[in-house]
Amino acid sequence: MFFRPSSIIYCLIPPDVVCYTPFMLQYRDTPTGQVVSAGYPTVEDLIDSENFDVINKTFEAAYQQLEGLARHKGGMKKSEDVRRAMVSIETVMDLLRELLSIKYQLQALNAGQKPENK
Repeated sequence: MFFRPSSIIYCLIPPDVVCYTPFMLQYRDTPTGQVVSAGYPTVEDLIDSENFDVINKTFEAAYQQLEGLARHKGGMKKSEDVRRAMVSIETVMDLLRELLSIKYQLQALNAGQKPENK
């Protein structure tokens, strides 16, 4: 077992396991002041602004190109790579939706309301 006396959480986690802890959080400056950041300022700004127009257009164009490539007869490796790329785009969009849902839940908890799934 890995033990760090300054924190009880470290004595339960083996050294080869990566764990997200409050110690990994950073602070960054924004126009509204200093905020806590997980180290992904672009994604955090996207979720905060809820302006997905640019990313939607970019992903839609990329997805259409991949669909065109998937229709063409290529080698087995090429179609497998295209399929993986399409699944990756879908996964990123699902993750962004999940982050937005978590944002709404946290806002509801901060307001003292019951969280709703949007």
